[in-house]
Amino acid sequence: MYRIAYCDGSPMGDGQFLDCLEKVLEKLSRTCLISHFSDCGSLLAPLEQNPSACDLVFLDVPKGEEETGAAFVRRLRRFAPRLPVVLICSTFEPADYAIQSLHYLLRPVSGEQLREILLYVLQPPRPLLLRQSGSMQVVPLHQILYIEVFSHQLEIHTLAGQVLSVPGALTQIQQRVPAGQFLRCHKSYLVNLDSVEGIRRYQLQLSGGRCIPTSKKNYNEVRRSVFEYFASRAQSGESPAIQNIPYGSAL
Repeated sequence: MYRIAYCDGSPMGDGQFLDCLEKVLEKLSRTCLISHFSDCGSLLAPLEQNPSACDLVFLDVPKGEEETGAAFVRRLRRFAPRLPVVLICSTFEPADYAIQSLHYLLRPVSGEQLREILLYVLQPPRPLLLRQSGSMQVVPLHQILYIEVFSHQLEIHTLAGQVLSVPGALTQIQQRVPAGQFLRCHKSYLVNLDSVEGIRRYQLQLSGGRCIPTSKKNYNEVRRSVFEYFASRAQSGESPAIQNIPYGSAL
């Protein structure tokens, strides 16, 4: 499930834009959670806490406030350098927007323009391509339980019980998988959150009964990320089964 944030500086939001966005998503058969924010501050706060909280940002910049939009994206880039951002403006000067935005849209926004952007951002995640013994192996992301690293050797554990071993660094492979779906729960572990069935102190329980450790230092952050991921799935109509102690209680 993809998560889209829309900020336009008004309490109610631009109904015409949101209606157009929902129609395009429906035609593309994409399930998305759309969150509306009435000001940049209310959008920045949750993203600063969790940069992977959304997959795409639409920022509707009021006429005459283009520089405010640019300042927002510059601040966002400090903690979310790869988050796609689309600025919606009446006019703009390219020289004012050297801020790594995905795209710029001029009002009025058409359905075809939205379709092109959504197809670019919301395309299905590519599988991992792993080189083993001189050959390439394709590993679909949904088949991965977790990935761990020993020295400079990665071990990819799959739902089928396979363990694929390839040289590499966990940081490198982390950049090749969706940030919202895969979480660095420990310095040596990268977990597919879709495989998580339970969480206990310093431990994640995965499909099939396997458990992996979480970082003790960052346990609360890991726990929050797990809960937010499953909460977003529940809002989209999915029914993930996760066993845990209620969020916010002492563990």
